[in-house]
Amino acid sequence: MTGMASNVEDMNGKLLELGLEMIPGAKSMGLLVDSRASVATLLREDYRAAAQKRGINFLAAEAHHPNELDGAIHQLTNAGAAFMCIAPVSMLNLNLRHIAQTALNLRLPTISNRPEKADTGVLLGYGVNYSENYRRAAIFVDKILKGFKPGELPVEFPTKLHMFLNLKTARSIGLTLPPTLLVRADEVIE
Repeated sequence: MTGMASNVEDMNGKLLELGLEMIPGAKSMGLLVDSRASVATLLREDYRAAAQKRGINFLAAEAHHPNELDGAIHQLTNAGAAFMCIAPVSMLNLNLRHIAQTALNLRLPTISNRPEKADTGVLLGYGVNYSENYRRAAIFVDKILKGFKPGELPVEFPTKLHMFLNLKTARSIGLTLPPTLLVRADEVIE
């Protein structure tokens, strides 16, 4: 296979670190996940290990259907999650706007690995820019159409990750983001 990789090593650990930078002194983090997704077990264990390594509690809540999202987010809030990472699975990605609004109502900071979804109301997004990956895919298609065999083309890994911060969301939940985080953001939503 060839193409663009959409993940980088220890991405979940980095998202957790960004959460801890946003919420200094946080004792626990939450993960919203759909366990029906093929990567759910791997994601859960990866976040659990990252939280343990950083000395904070790991909480997880499952939603298999959009009508279960509110209950799962309430579960994390009631259990004391200082912030919530949203697992990068289809059902959750399709409902980011609803997830962000529900979390906003509960004053729960949200983190996504989908930086191109800055307009959803998620507080922080950090990860591979999928739009750029899709544009880069055209280069692979062009090469294949010119006669290259897919097996001869290397898999490319992202060289730049994109981060957005949503100050509107931060203000709505009464959170002041650290200046060190603000200066590293590629996009700040006012």
